[in-house]
Amino acid sequence: MALRGVVLGKPLTTNGVYKIRAIGTGRKAFATMYMSAEGKRWKEQIAKVMGEAMRAGGFKAPHEGPVEVEICTYFPTLRGDCDGPAKPILDAMQGVVYKNDSQISACFLYKYKDKDNPRIEIAVRNTATAPVCSSGWNMPEFTLNHEVN
Repeated sequence: MALRGVVLGKPLTTNGVYKIRAIGTGRKAFATMYMSAEGKRWKEQIAKVMGEAMRAGGFKAPHEGPVEVEICTYFPTLRGDCDGPAKPILDAMQGVVYKNDSQISACFLYKYKDKDNPRIEIAVRNTATAPVCSSGWNMPEFTLNHEVN
């Protein structure tokens, strides 16, 4: 399996998708998290685009094996975190591209500036190999052994 999708519009971050609401007052007050209406629409758009990519690639059901995901976000400015949009994007593809986001064995995040054409480009491909950080990098090994007394 290998597929690509492009979602047009400014990428939302986790803070733009999920909001916190205070419930109650005083000592019995607590906070709860909910998804904003804008966040719901954005996740639905991602699921729709990636579902269309699945069908175009001839895939009928969510992939069942390990996958790696590449997410390129193009923001109007470079403010904000690179990883902010990742969780909502990965959640939106759950049940569409893969059964569960626990199948993701590698995730590559990139952030770019494009004020005229903000968007998200998503690539998903199956992988059955070990993570590159354990065997594939051709770099000297550095191990930190920190013992707490």
